[in-house]
Amino acid sequence: MPTSECYLLCRNFLIKRKTQINFLEAFNSLASHIIISTQKYDVKLSLDNKPLYELLKNTTVDTQGEYQFIIQPRTENDRSYIINSNINVDAISFSAARNIAEKKLLQALDIFSYFLGKDQISILVKADITDESGQTKNLARFDKDLENSLDRWIDDDLTVYMSAITHLRQKGSIKTSNKISAAFRFFQNGVNEKGLESRFTAFWSALESLTLIEENSTLKHDEHVINAVIPCIAMDYPLKQLFAFRGCAKALDWKPIDLDGVSFDVQTSNLGEIYTALKNSNFVSEVYTRLETYPYAQFRFRKFIGLCTSPFDLAQKIESHQRKVELHINRLYRVRNAIVHNATSHERLELLVVNLEHYLKSTFNALFYTVEKSTSITSSEEAFIRYQYEANKIFEEMDPSLKEAVRKREGKKKSIKGGTVSVSDTKLVSWLTMHG
Repeated sequence: MPTSECYLLCRNFLIKRKTQINFLEAFNSLASHIIISTQKYDVKLSLDNKPLYELLKNTTVDTQGEYQFIIQPRTENDRSYIINSNINVDAISFSAARNIAEKKLLQALDIFSYFLGKDQISILVKADITDESGQTKNLARFDKDLENSLDRWIDDDLTVYMSAITHLRQKGSIKTSNKISAAFRFFQNGVNEKGLESRFTAFWSALESLTLIEENSTLKHDEHVINAVIPCIAMDYPLKQLFAFRGCAKALDWKPIDLDGVSFDVQTSNLGEIYTALKNSNFVSEVYTRLETYPYAQFRFRKFIGLCTSPFDLAQKIESHQRKVELHINRLYRVRNAIVHNATSHERLELLVVNLEHYLKSTFNALFYTVEKSTSITSSEEAFIRYQYEANKIFEEMDPSLKEAVRKREGKKKSIKGGTVSVSDTKLVSWLTMHG
């Protein structure tokens, strides 16, 4: 099922459900539309392209593999050049059938691009789709690019970026300036490209260029990306959770909450203040009360809120998150190699593109906020080394076992859990406050 259809189903059944419908009833209705078996669909897609029309008109073969291309007769005043193609697919919905058929048709059209050169072949917006019962729907394409979860800029972000880039260009070397410019150029290519493969490789190139710390290093391409990106993504974990929490408060237009006799406004508070407030049991109880009619949001936030009272548990969660991200970067690198070297794609490439874009944006953020904080830095290499150092200091305060040799860590963790070793998160609070 296309991600866009999943989103629309979630929006209609859950987000915009009527007040008299409880969450469980709405969830069961959603599940009944998703957990269904596939059936056969006949999908009729149309193309409008004069060169292709003329090309097919003058050839004796109108079939390519399982696809037949039928030229639609034109009238004297007709300005369009329509070619129809019927494709049979197995799918679980009309939109899923259209999505699968379009991907198959695009593969078939690749051979035509060889003969037509730069002339772009586009598929018309609407398609006729017929299921096994004979029901036909004229369905328009409604897929949109997935939005990246890091689209959460605050007012001062542009100021930080421009100030940091100006500093690096004035104080750093030409090599540093060129590296940053190249990373942004590849990022822009990734944003503007239409093909998922092109977007993916552009984002990876930007990330690889930006994170290369030592050109003559023996580290492999994915290894130096992991070394630079992992601390950035680790520190981004509490950031994105708190951004989401504040965004929820804004979306639901929460009124201020009483916090030990003081009126605390989640909507306008910075992330460090919100994190500290989530340690207060009365404040948390009020949050859960306000989320009673939004059980999924309550479920997601409950996990993170439970960690806010224990710096050690939060550090353990972030460490677990780091391991997952490292495995995922390895996966992304294998997908990149498959695209570049074997011309093969991935079934869910659209999701991987969003993951990769998120990692790239998080790395940009880490780079420029670090430069803004320390004006002695004159290169991206220094910035990533400094960022890793600061991240380690924050985690060591939350989990002192990280200071120990690997063989001694388990013993230290037992002492932490037993309460004989103190932990703190003052450095984390300062860091969160700096990021809005």
